[in-house]
Amino acid sequence: MKKILKKSGELEYFLMSSADDPRGFYSETGHIFASAAIRKELDGYPINNDDERLWICAFEGERLVGFRSFGYKNDEEAVFFDSWVHSDFRGNGIYRTMIDLALKEIRKNGRTHVTAIANEKSLPILLKKGFEEVRKRGRFTYLRLEMPYKEDEK
Repeated sequence: MKKILKKSGELEYFLMSSADDPRGFYSETGHIFASAAIRKELDGYPINNDDERLWICAFEGERLVGFRSFGYKNDEEAVFFDSWVHSDFRGNGIYRTMIDLALKEIRKNGRTHVTAIANEKSLPILLKKGFEEVRKRGRFTYLRLEMPYKEDEK
């Protein structure tokens, strides 16, 4: 699945999944799973995927310049997984846009809570987005965002 969510200048943001078309998904994103440089930027953790995981991907033409992955833990809760923005594109709001698009999809699918684990780079941005600190563990901060339904949404 690859569905356009937003176009902003030269950038296009897509909702993607490997479930329907693994070959297509990995032909566009596979290099990020194999990149030692990206893994190093993600504190040494490998990027993972499964058919249930969803991806907000930012492209400049054919070039993948950022991603945010997330999934659904249960009927109420979503989880933020991996995220990354190419160093040439940082500071332009791509990470914030991917968060906003992911939250919109999560909300659209009926979830009211999101959990995330943040490093020192992502923590200030997630806090500005309304996430609250749950606990710290080493260099990482565990966060939670409550998105209760308003009366008119039920």
